[in-house]
Amino acid sequence: MINALIVNYSAANLTGFAGGQPANGDLVEVQGTSFDSGTTTLTATRVDKQMSDQEEAGNHEDMEREGLITRFASATDFDVAGEPVTTTSATVYRNGTEADLALNVKVEVEGSFNSSNVLVADVVSFHHNGGVELQSTVTAVDTTAGTLTVLGVEITVTSSTRLEDRSSAQVEMFSLSNISVGDTVDVRGFESPAGSGKLVATRLDRQPASTEVEVSGTFTAGTSPQFMVFGITVDASAATLRVRAARL
Repeated sequence: MINALIVNYSAANLTGFAGGQPANGDLVEVQGTSFDSGTTTLTATRVDKQMSDQEEAGNHEDMEREGLITRFASATDFDVAGEPVTTTSATVYRNGTEADLALNVKVEVEGSFNSSNVLVADVVSFHHNGGVELQSTVTAVDTTAGTLTVLGVEITVTSSTRLEDRSSAQVEMFSLSNISVGDTVDVRGFESPAGSGKLVATRLDRQPASTEVEVSGTFTAGTSPQFMVFGITVDASAATLRVRAARL
C-alpha cells in the first residue's frame, strides 16, 4: 500500500530493492496501466526503489527540502511536505521571520539531519504568494523602527528591500531616512507576520508627487459595491470594471 492505494506488483519489474522485494518504509515509484476504482488497486508494471532524503543527504551532509508546512506544533517542531524539521537559535530566516512559520506556508529549508533523522534548519526561506502593492502618500515614518505608514498600513523596510528614488530629488544613496511624510511612494511586499495586516517591503520607490492611489492584492468581498484589498476598503460605485487575464 501507498497511503490508501493498493498496489499489486505480482507481475511488475522490480528494481533497486536489496532483498528483491519492497519492504515497509521503502520510498518507491510505481508505474502501471490498470486501475480498479472499486478496490482502489493499481496493477503495477514497474516498481523502482527511490532514495529517501536521508539517503540522498548521506552522512549528515547538507540538503534542501521545499514545500508546504503540513504540520505545525511550534517553530522547533513542524513538518515540511510531510517530513520533520526543527530550527535552532542559529537558524537564519529569509523573506520572513520565525513568526511567519505556520500551517500551509510554503518554505525552502536548508540544513542537515540530526541523529533522529530530523532536518535541522540552517536557513529557512519563505515563498510568499499574493504579493501586495500600495501607491499613495506617506503618513508616518519611524527610522528607528525601520517603518513607514501608507494607507494605514505599517510597512517595514529591511536590508533586503530594494529602494530607488524616482522623484525629482534623484537621491543616489536613497534610504528610509530620505523619506518624509507627504512623499508619494510605490511599495511592493508581502504580509508578515501572517494575518498581521503589516507589510514587509521587497521594493520601495519614491515617486513624483501625486494624488493617485493604487492598491493591488487579494480581493476580499464586502457589501457591494465595496470590497477590501489587504484590509483597505475600496468603494467601486463609480469605477470602471475591467478584466485582466491571468498568466499561468
